[in-house]
Amino acid sequence: LLEGLNSFKARESLENKPLYFSVQDVYRIEEKRIAVGRVESGVLKKEQEITVFPTKENTVVNTIEKFNQSVEKSYPGESIGITAKDPLFIERGNVICEKGFIPELTIEFRASLFWMNKTPFMIDQPITLKCATQEILVNIDVKKKIDSSTLEVINEDDQILHHLEVAEGGIRCKKPIVITKFIE
Repeated sequence: LLEGLNSFKARESLENKPLYFSVQDVYRIEEKRIAVGRVESGVLKKEQEITVFPTKENTVVNTIEKFNQSVEKSYPGESIGITAKDPLFIERGNVICEKGFIPELTIEFRASLFWMNKTPFMIDQPITLKCATQEILVNIDVKKKIDSSTLEVINEDDQILHHLEVAEGGIRCKKPIVITKFIE
């Protein structure tokens, strides 16, 4: 048992990973435009050069704000607001990264889909994908369907995904989306 427990490796600290800041909303307070969100990984610092995705615009962090206070740094898991030195149009769904780090920005990717709604999904209909704070209209191309109870491949009724069915296939977005691999 101890050998098994000792074989586990500690997960790398989120502070040591590249900066990901998901913008949840933007507020205008007096003359300040404050982008609020959560630091998902990395450390966000005042005066740090950042890039806003998907627009790929660069700026510098002017201030980092918590409720009624200004701070120099923010760490993973903290919900904060930032102001930028340049007048960029930052909006809900944008992802902010440290300058020089380019996340995966794509309009197409493969995924496993788990349909949990009682109403069947018509595969040829667009659907809204929510990934962190990003919301994007997508089309799904199902390659195969799997019965979640038996794990057998189902080929019947390929244009409908029923309650508790699993599908593997491609997702095509109407505009670019920032994604990361689930295992990272």
